[in-house]
Amino acid sequence: MFVSKRTKKVNGKTYTSSQIVESYRTSDGKIRQKTLLDISRLGEDKINAIKLALQGKNIVDWDCLDGLSALDF
Repeated sequence: MFVSKRTKKVNGKTYTSSQIVESYRTSDGKIRQKTLLDISRLGEDKINAIKLALQGKNIVDWDCLDGLSALDF
């Protein structure tokens, strides 16, 4: 899964949309993409956070947060 940013031109205006897409291979070996979710209405910061999460990267460095310990939970 990954985030795909697609652009479309209609009557001189450019529209962009962001979607969560999954790639798969058909039985005859062709590569296809299936759109799972349209996330265009989210803000750019949330879309970037989703991109990082799908890549397996940490969004928050838990060691830098103050006040968290096992006793708090």
